[in-house]
Amino acid sequence: MIKMPFSAVRASAFCIPLLLVASCGTGSEGVQNTFVALDPPGWGQATTLGLSGSNVQYVRVEAMAPNGLPQIGVRMIIDSQYVVYAGRPTSLVGLTPLTLPYETTTSANGTVDFTVLYSWGTAISGDFTALQAWSGTGFGRTNITFTCTDPDTLNPPECP
Repeated sequence: MIKMPFSAVRASAFCIPLLLVASCGTGSEGVQNTFVALDPPGWGQATTLGLSGSNVQYVRVEAMAPNGLPQIGVRMIIDSQYVVYAGRPTSLVGLTPLTLPYETTTSANGTVDFTVLYSWGTAISGDFTALQAWSGTGFGRTNITFTCTDPDTLNPPECP
């Protein structure tokens, strides 16, 4: 008789029916050549010279096997220069931001949702990485493109 730990039996019972549908893990790294996609892949933010501000963006991160199927229950690490919260809360009041870098596991559909709270200074233009994610050998990121508008083009300073 072959002895097998219950956790292996439970993982097998869950993953074997999904074998043709998805790749499974037990908190392990994504498979070799994992593809990590972030949705949205990027977004724009208009800024006005002389005014600072902040905004919120929801981001879904998905780990996919090389064949394009979702990887369920695999380890993922995320990082950001901005403040990040788990999930898609309707309000950030009273919530504790994640300590970054943050390690998590993909859900039953191979995804994890985050909320990015980002802010900008009084003069900013350009592309900035908002969130980056790793799973196994896979890496993905999403960027914010800040576009500065100068309300007074006749007088310095100008937008960068």
